[in-house]
Amino acid sequence: MSSFEKVFFLHIPKTGGESVNHLFRQSRAQEQYLEHMENLDSSIIGPGFQEGKTFVSGHIPFPRVRHLFGKPSGWSLITFVRDPFAHLLSHLSWTRNLSSSPTVFSKVPPEIQRVSRIMSETDFNDFASLEGFFKYMPSEALCLFDNRQVRYFSDPDDYATVSEGDCQKAMKTADQFDYIGLFEDFDHSMRMLIDRLPFEVSEDAIPHKNKHNPKIIRDESLLPALREMTTSLTSFDDKLYQRIKTIRAQG
Repeated sequence: MSSFEKVFFLHIPKTGGESVNHLFRQSRAQEQYLEHMENLDSSIIGPGFQEGKTFVSGHIPFPRVRHLFGKPSGWSLITFVRDPFAHLLSHLSWTRNLSSSPTVFSKVPPEIQRVSRIMSETDFNDFASLEGFFKYMPSEALCLFDNRQVRYFSDPDDYATVSEGDCQKAMKTADQFDYIGLFEDFDHSMRMLIDRLPFEVSEDAIPHKNKHNPKIIRDESLLPALREMTTSLTSFDDKLYQRIKTIRAQG
């Protein structure tokens, strides 16, 4: 069993990752800890990049991590996944809400800003507007909303829809991870992770750190229709999620 002394955390957005970062932040010296590696200049990430580090995390598809600096001997891989429809809803809400937060909005790439602007002009509590957004969804939105979790394990082209091949690749990649937690079982998943760590953890590390993310759909009667509209955006994520759940259940 992995010692979890050195950890890379694949931080899939909207899966409770800030709590995982907090867990490791409280147990590492500042120079050993690095979160949000996606914000670094890629020119400084390469062989030896992780030297002196014992925890690295980032919003970055895992194949890119492998390409940038591989998996050094002695490092453990961890991540959390989430029910695909709930994950999609959360990420839709986050993207739309960006336009009302100028500081955060200015830091995201221009293509995400464009999607956020389009979403801010869409009434997601009106069936026709909701249907129109997904029918004519901008191409930049694919990498945000199309089977987002599979994308983090397989890294298809940002402007291509996820395929069965991408899903199979994602499953094989997920099999390489030493620990995968479930957002829907967050407290238990965190405790299972903590039980495998080589250091003491305070109780306040366990609760999920919720961030304010107003829901994009206030009219819950629209959720069944939305689920139907977005089946293609979650179908491969669902395959991956169910496989991970089955493996977890088998111990």
